[in-house]
Amino acid sequence: MSDLLQLDCGEQLTIAQVNQLHGQMAELLNQDQDVECNIESVQRCDTAGIQLLAHFSSSLQSSQRRCVIAAENETVTQVASFLGLEEFVKPNL
Repeated sequence: MSDLLQLDCGEQLTIAQVNQLHGQMAELLNQDQDVECNIESVQRCDTAGIQLLAHFSSSLQSSQRRCVIAAENETVTQVASFLGLEEFVKPNL
């Protein structure tokens, strides 16, 4: 799977990082490859971070690409489930 572009969400997937992550995601959307979103290191997560990740995944899908989640993160899954968006953060390799 070395042909995947990489997006590392870091330790915090929160509103404080949304602007920075959005910029990285915009660059990745301009390319023609699937993207692996690394959420393994996330320790803090909020609804803004989940909404951004869900929007990014939907944007990729609309252009016939995938947002690949390689490993589950309990913190991210818990917040996503509050929003009913857990399908966007489940491992899907």
